[in-house]
Amino acid sequence: SAYTEIVFDARVVDAPGDTLKFGLRLDDYAGVKEKVWASQTYAATSEWRTYAMDIADRKLWNSDRHLNLAEMDRFLFFFRRPETPLAIEVDNIHLR
Repeated sequence: SAYTEIVFDARVVDAPGDTLKFGLRLDDYAGVKEKVWASQTYAATSEWRTYAMDIADRKLWNSDRHLNLAEMDRFLFFFRRPETPLAIEVDNIHLR
């Protein structure tokens, strides 16, 4: 694939000054069965920010195999439980 990154914008809303740690997880078809994936952790604030995850030759967690971009199954945003209720907005998800 000519794409090397998945890129997105994110910010925390309804909680100015708070930071929310979150992650992006990518699963390919075989990885779902093998229980291996590619992931990266980020921290969002109330300011819009652009985030990127390198997907070129990305090794899978706990595996010697690389992420198979031709057989992507899903991508998931996951969040740690915050101390206070807050929300996150994610926008402009694309490949670059």
